[in-house]
Amino acid sequence: MPRVLANPSGSVDYSNLEYGVLMKFAYISGWKPAGTLEPVGWSDRTWPDGLPRPWRSMNYFSRLGQRVTDDDAAAMADALEAVVDDVPSHDALSHKVATIIDLPFRRRIRLIKPGVYASPFEFFSGENKPLLYRHIEFCRVGGYTIQ
Repeated sequence: MPRVLANPSGSVDYSNLEYGVLMKFAYISGWKPAGTLEPVGWSDRTWPDGLPRPWRSMNYFSRLGQRVTDDDAAAMADALEAVVDDVPSHDALSHKVATIIDLPFRRRIRLIKPGVYASPFEFFSGENKPLLYRHIEFCRVGGYTIQ
């Protein structure tokens, strides 16, 4: 299931892989996550076992409607903007690709050769670089929910 991020500017969606690499890239580029706010209506939700579950603020990955604050989104944009010019405009990952799958409803999926590491700089190079610019612009609008 993709991650859909929504704020007053609209929504953007990322595959699980794109979102995970994006979060890692922001973090290794200097973003210090402030933590998410609980989804509207959460308030220590009780689960079937009868025990309350307090919100875990560092949860940026589930799709429960948690909210990223304006300041946190701006800090993420700052971190990514600081490195986006260092991301190659050419496809720096092409020599590591084993095969490409074209799906009608998603961007192309490039499968990396087994046992080969791809850095976030390589992942977002070439045709994926616009994803970084889009996310930076999206975060500049303000906070967002993760659905």
